[in-house]
Amino acid sequence: AKLLEKVKQESASLLEIAQLLVQGASCNALDFLGRSVLHWAVQQDNFALGSLLIDFGASVDQVDKTNTLPLHVAAGFIFFYLFF
Repeated sequence: AKLLEKVKQESASLLEIAQLLVQGASCNALDFLGRSVLHWAVQQDNFALGSLLIDFGASVDQVDKTNTLPLHVAAGFIFFYLFF
């Protein structure tokens, strides 16, 4: 949960996140809405963090409580950038 909280708060550098992952932090931890660390990375438009999480085994197929994949979150940002 420490990794999830750090990512949610955007309070850690990519190096700090990598160190937590190497130390065994779960890259598939979920918050109370069922959102994974990858959901949060994508929501923050943080490609480097998303790639790192996937390299460490983050599930790209994890749906949250509203059946939203990290890909859906990313698609929403792309739509926003294209049309607003």
